[in-house]
Amino acid sequence: MFKEEEYISIMMESLANGYLLKDVTPDEIHTAIISALNTSYYFNNTINQLLLSNKLKLKLFEKETVNKSNNLTEPEFKLINLLTQGKLLEDIAKELSVSERTLEGIKYKVQKKLGVKNTLGLILYAIKHNLIKI
Repeated sequence: MFKEEEYISIMMESLANGYLLKDVTPDEIHTAIISALNTSYYFNNTINQLLLSNKLKLKLFEKETVNKSNNLTEPEFKLINLLTQGKLLEDIAKELSVSERTLEGIKYKVQKKLGVKNTLGLILYAIKHNLIKI
C-alpha cells in the first residue's frame, strides 16, 4: 500500500479496518492478520502516526455547529467562506494544512446538507441565506 497521506485518507474514508505498507515484514503481516481477527482492525505505528498527525491538523474540524438552521459545522462554514473568496480547494488545503481529498469530502457533505450540486450552487446558497458578508 501507499504511505502517502492522501491514499491512507481514501482508505479511511472507505471505512478500511486495516492498512499495511508494502515494505512490512512477514512477522508484521502475521501480527496484522491475528489482530484483525481478534479486534477487527490493524494499523501499524507508521500509519497510526500519520493518522494522529492528520487528526491534530484537523482539530478545527471538530468544533461545534455554527448555524443551527442549516447544521453547518465550523470547518464547513470556513470552507464556504474561503470558496466564496474565489479560492481553489488546492489553495485552501495548503492554507489549512489538510489534504485536498479531505476538503473534497467536507465540500461534498456541505453540498448534500444544503441541497446544492456544485460550488456555484454552494456560493449562491451562502449569499442567498446570508452565510457570508459581501
